[in-house]
Amino acid sequence: MREFFSESQDGPVLVQRRAELVDHLIERLWLDHIAAEEYGPQGLTLAAIGGYGRRQLFPYSDIDLLFIATDATTEGAHRAEIRKLSQNLWDIGLRASATTRTLAECERISEENPEFTLSLLDRRYIAGDFALFEELDLERIPDLVERRRSQLFAAIAQLTRARHAKYQRTLFHLEPNVKDGLGGLRDFHTCAWLNQLLPESARYSASRYEKDLLVERQDDSALAHQFLITVRSFLHYRSQRDDNMLYWQAQDEAAKLRLGVSSVRSRLADKRPADTAGWMRQYFRHARSIEWLTRQMLDEIPSGRLAVMDQIRQWRSRTVLSGCPVADGKISLKTVAEYSDPDRVLTLFQMIAEQPLQLTREAEGHLSDSLALLAERLPEGAALWDRVRRILLGTEVASALRVMHALGILELILPEFHGVDALVVRDAYHRYTVDEHTFLILENLHALAQPNNEWETGFASILREVEEPELLYLAALLHDTGKARSEGSHTDQSMWIADAVCERWRLTPTQRETVSRLIRNHLEMSLALRKDIFDAETIRMFADLVGTPNNLRLLTLLTYADIHSVNPEALTPWKAENLWRLYMATSNYLDRNVDEDRIQEDADTAAVQQVIALSPGNSVAIHHFLAGLPQRYLRTRSPAEILTHWQLASQLSSTSSSALLTRAGAWWDCTLITHDRPFLFADAAGALTAWGMDILKADAFSNAAGIVIDHFRFLDRYETLALNPAETERFQKSMTDVASGLVDVEKLLAARAHSARTQNHKTRVETRLSVDNTSSTHSTILQVITQDTPGLLRRLSLVLAQQKCDISVALIDTEGEVAIDVFYLTKGSGSNSTSSPGNQTENAKLDPEFLDHLQKVLADALQMSAASR
Repeated sequence: MREFFSESQDGPVLVQRRAELVDHLIERLWLDHIAAEEYGPQGLTLAAIGGYGRRQLFPYSDIDLLFIATDATTEGAHRAEIRKLSQNLWDIGLRASATTRTLAECERISEENPEFTLSLLDRRYIAGDFALFEELDLERIPDLVERRRSQLFAAIAQLTRARHAKYQRTLFHLEPNVKDGLGGLRDFHTCAWLNQLLPESARYSASRYEKDLLVERQDDSALAHQFLITVRSFLHYRSQRDDNMLYWQAQDEAAKLRLGVSSVRSRLADKRPADTAGWMRQYFRHARSIEWLTRQMLDEIPSGRLAVMDQIRQWRSRTVLSGCPVADGKISLKTVAEYSDPDRVLTLFQMIAEQPLQLTREAEGHLSDSLALLAERLPEGAALWDRVRRILLGTEVASALRVMHALGILELILPEFHGVDALVVRDAYHRYTVDEHTFLILENLHALAQPNNEWETGFASILREVEEPELLYLAALLHDTGKARSEGSHTDQSMWIADAVCERWRLTPTQRETVSRLIRNHLEMSLALRKDIFDAETIRMFADLVGTPNNLRLLTLLTYADIHSVNPEALTPWKAENLWRLYMATSNYLDRNVDEDRIQEDADTAAVQQVIALSPGNSVAIHHFLAGLPQRYLRTRSPAEILTHWQLASQLSSTSSSALLTRAGAWWDCTLITHDRPFLFADAAGALTAWGMDILKADAFSNAAGIVIDHFRFLDRYETLALNPAETERFQKSMTDVASGLVDVEKLLAARAHSARTQNHKTRVETRLSVDNTSSTHSTILQVITQDTPGLLRRLSLVLAQQKCDISVALIDTEGEVAIDVFYLTKGSGSNSTSSPGNQTENAKLDPEFLDHLQKVLADALQMSAASR
C-alpha cells in the first residue's frame, strides 16, 4: 500500500483500502477469539467508529473499535476475549483504541465525553451479532438524535469553537495542522456530523457525506477533502507516526512531489523546480473552502423550536441598514441585480466593516457569480478611495476584508493584494501567511477602541490623536504587498506598490507622502528597540527619522500592531513597555526641540534638495526662502507644498497676503503667507472665529526675511464652505484682507457676536498654565490647557501681544473639549507677530519675574472669558 501511494499519491483510495484490510484482519481475529460461527455470539457486536468507521484509516491512525453488549453480564462474560483481540492488534503493529459499552450506554450523551457520542455517528458493522448492531444503527442512535438534536448541535459547536480558539481562529498558519487546524479534516468531519443531525429535508447538499468516499460530489469542499487526505497520508508515511503538522521541511518535500495537485505522468514530465509557496497556496485555498463551509454550517445550526415570545423578538430583530436587509446577524441585498452593482456591494461591505455582521449563504453565492460584472462597473480614482476609506474606518474591517478576499472582491479593488494571497514567507518569527498577518494588524489596531490592559490603554490614547487614521489603515493594508516580489527589499517594493495605488485612487500629495513614509519606515521602530532607548543619541536619531509628532504616532501604532500580529506571544509586556518608552521619549524630544534647528541659507539636506528638484532653476531663491525656518517646517510639509509656499511668497508685495484653502476629510486647512506684522496671528485666529470655524490645530513659522507661514486646521461646523462653494473665494479674500490689515477683525467678531449661541459643555476643564525656560535654547515654552471655546486662540494671542511677547512657534491642538495650546515665546516689541529668528537677541527668553506676571494675566483673562459665558 505504501508503494501504491508513492506511485499514485491517491490518498482517498489508500485510506479506504487500509480500512478494508483491517476489516479482514479483525474479522479473522474475531473468529479466532470471540466466536467461530457467523454473526455470533448473540448479544455482542463489534462496530468501527470515528475515522475507521468512515473507512478512512490513515497509515498511523488509531483504529477506533466499539464492542457493544446487550447488558453488563454479557460484557463481563466476554471481557477476556475482547482484551485478547485488542492485544493481538497491538502485537501486529496496529494501534487499537477499543471501547466497550452496553446498548443502553450508547444512547446516553456524556457531558464529560460528548466526543464518544459524535463518533457513533460514523458507526459501521464489523463482526458479531448483526441484529444487535441493527438495533443500535436503525433505532437507538436515530432515536437519540431525534431526542437530543439540540444538545448534539451545541456539543459540536462548543468543541469546534474551542478547537478553533487553540489555533487563534485562523487557518493561515505557516505550519498548519492538517487534521485539527481550521479548514482541516476535523472541520470537514464536523460538517458531515452537522449534516447528519439535520432533518432529511434540511440537509446541506454541499457537504453530503456518502459511505463510499469515491462517490462524493465533486464540489470544492469534496476536492479539498481528498487533497487533505492525501497530505495527511504523506505526513504519516514521512514521519512513520500519527504526525499531522505540515512543517517547513514537509512542505518542501510535498511541493517537490507536487503532492495532490498533478498526475503521475505530468509530475514526471514537469522539470520545473519545486515551488513551495505555490503549493502552500493550493493547500490554503483548499483549507479555506472547508473552513468557509464549516463556519456557514455552524452559523446555521437550528436553535430548536422557539417560544412565541422568542419568535416575536427574532422577527423584531429584522432590520434594514442602508438598504441592506439584516436578520439574525446576517446581511444581504434585496435583489439579485444589486449584487452586480458596485455601489450596493461596497455599501454591503461597509456595513459588515462597521458592525459584527455576516453575509448570508445566498449573498455569497450571488457575489461569486457577479465578479465579472462588478469588475466592469467598479468606480475609479477618488470615488473608489472614498468607498475603501469608509470600509477601513470600520471597527470590523478585518472581518469584512477577509470575506472580500475569499470572494475575490478585494482583488478587484486592489489587484496588488493578490500577490500575497496565502503567501508563506518563512522565518522563525512569523506564524501566519502574509494576507492573514495584514488582516490581524487591522484587527489589532481597531481593537484599541476597547483596551484590555494598561499598555493597550496607552496605545489607544495615541490612536485618538492621529490625524486621518484611514492613512494608517491603508499603509497597514499595503505594507507587506512587496513580499510577493522576488527582486529588491520587500519594503522598497511595497512602497512602489503603495505609490501606484495612491496615485490611482487620487490621494493628495500629502496623503501619499504619509502612506509612503509609513511603509518606508515600518521596520525602523522595531530596529530602534534593539538599541539603548535610554541613550539620548538613540532618541535624537529616531526623532530625526520620524520628523513630526503625527508621524511618530502613526509609526508607533503600526509597529505595535505589526509586532502584535506576528504571533500571539510576540508582543510581550516587556516589549510593549519598551515601545511605549521609546514613543514617550521621542515625543518629548520633538516637543522640546520644535524650534531648535533652523534651516541655514546654504543648507543642502535631502529634504531641501527634494524641493529644489521641483524647480531647479530657482535654487538660490528657494534657499533664501527656507533660511531661518525651523526644520519642523520641512518635516511637516511635502516638497510640493513648500514649493507652492515659495511661489506665493515670491509674488508678495509689501502689503499683500496669500491664502491657500484645501479640504482634508472632515476638516479644512488654511495657510496664510504674508509679511510679519503686529497682531497677525491673533487677527487670523479672530477671522476664523468670526466665520464660525472651530480651530483644531495651528502652527506658525517665520523665515529670516520676515515671511510668515501661519497654518490653521479647522472644522466648518455649519458646513458653510461645503454647502456654498462660492463662499470659498469670499473666505479666502476675507483671510487675506485680515492678514494684510485691511479689515478690522473686531468688527467681524462684533457682527457675529449677536448670532453666537451659548455653548453647553459636557465636561468642565480646569485651566492649567505651565512654563518651561530650559527645554529650548531660543524660546520660553508656554503651555495652556483649558476649556475649548470659540475665539480662545484669539484671546490668548491678544494677551500675549499686549504683554509684548512674540510667538516664535505656535502648536495648537484640541482633544474633545480640551484645548492644548503651546507657544514658543520671545521678548518682543509689543506686537503679536511671529518672531523672525534673525531679530532675536541672545537673551530672547522671558525672565522668571515676567513669567509670573504673564501667567497671572492669562489666568485672569481666561477666568473673565469663562464668567462672560
